[in-house]
Parts: sequence; C-alpha cells; structure tokens
Amino acid sequence: MPTTRAGRHPAAPATLAVMLVLTACGADDGQGDAGAADMPVTTAPSALPDTPDAAATPPAAAHEIEVAITDGSVDTAEDSVEVALGEAVRLTVTSDIDDEVHVHGVEQTAELSAGSPTTLEFTLAEPGVYEVETHESGLLLFQLIVR
Repeated sequence: MPTTRAGRHPAAPATLAVMLVLTACGADDGQGDAGAADMPVTTAPSALPDTPDAAATPPAAAHEIEVAITDGSVDTAEDSVEVALGEAVRLTVTSDIDDEVHVHGVEQTAELSAGSPTTLEFTLAEPGVYEVETHESGLLLFQLIVR
C-alpha cells in the first residue's frame, strides 16, 4: 500500500475522524430514543410553595437577661447563662448607683444611670466564658457561657 510523505497511510486521517465521531456520540444500544424514555429522571427537590425564603424569615429573638443591683448586691435569675454561638443577647441592667457595665472579651460597655434600666445588645461570635461586671463597684454580675 502506498504511503504519504510522513510515512502515514492515506486513509488514517479519515479513519481517525470517524472514530472520534462515534466516540463522541456514544454507543447505540439498538433502542434509539426509546431507551432514554425508560431511564429514571432525578431532579433536585424544590422548595415547597408555602416555605418562606431566608430573607423573609425574621431573626430569632434575643436571649433576654435582666440584672438588678441594689446596695452592692446583684440580683439575677442565674449566676451563669448559656447561649448559643451567634445568638443575640439583650442585657438589661438596673442599678441604684451610677456605674458602667462591661462584657469582657467583646468590649461591650454601657453607662448605668441610677434607677434607670440600661439595655445592651450584642452577639458573641466566639465560644467561651465571658464575665459581665460593673467597673466602678467591681461587681461580677454573671458569667456568659457561649457554646
């Protein structure tokens, strides 16, 4: 059989082209399109029509903590309060003297005016134990445990 200049068989490029077309099309199972109709179709589950989307979902209520300070004594429901990581905290402190409340580790502070409730809202992004105290009187109000 004659060969071309590079030593190739003259039918080699045509044979290669046919093989590429057949490979790209896949093998024929003799069923034509009927085989595709018998194949199960899997789709991703869709959201139910009555399911609200994330943007419409209201934020979770903040964890409420109330503290009263009277004559140097701390009155709160618990000495330690557990909250979930990322959960909002709403701290309300009422003191009989002017002072400042401070949440260690997040550098949250608020001025306390005697007889007026002061509210401080924050979210803790790191797990751990955070002390909540007053600055002037040095009272430990409670420990906030974040998990």
